[in-house]
Amino acid sequence: MTDISEYEARIQAALDRVEYGLGQISQPASQNEGGESDELRALLQEEREKYSSLEKRIGVLSEKQEEQLVTVRDRNEKLIAARERNQKLKAQVEDLQKALRDLQAERAQDALDLSTVLAEMELAVGGDA
Repeated sequence: MTDISEYEARIQAALDRVEYGLGQISQPASQNEGGESDELRALLQEEREKYSSLEKRIGVLSEKQEEQLVTVRDRNEKLIAARERNQKLKAQVEDLQKALRDLQAERAQDALDLSTVLAEMELAVGGDA
């Protein structure tokens, strides 16, 4: 018989635990969760406001980034155009330097020819005298 009383005690303890659990389930809806749900709603509203604020900040940052991108692209185009002008000018300078060297070589040859002619004239004039 002691086994049966032991089983009865266990069964009664289990039923008491189930009854306690059922009591806890029915209470929160009216007593405990009322304050918690208001708190949760307030937290949810706060998070929504933060999210909205972040979206606005992201929008402002995106606009600034787009403006900066346009500025960078404009500067890049100007730099490319300036580099092309610089390359053309550099080629012109190189052409002018070559032409100057050629002229200097021609003048040097002319001076040499003139010296030769003068020396021949001096010999001719000196030989006639």
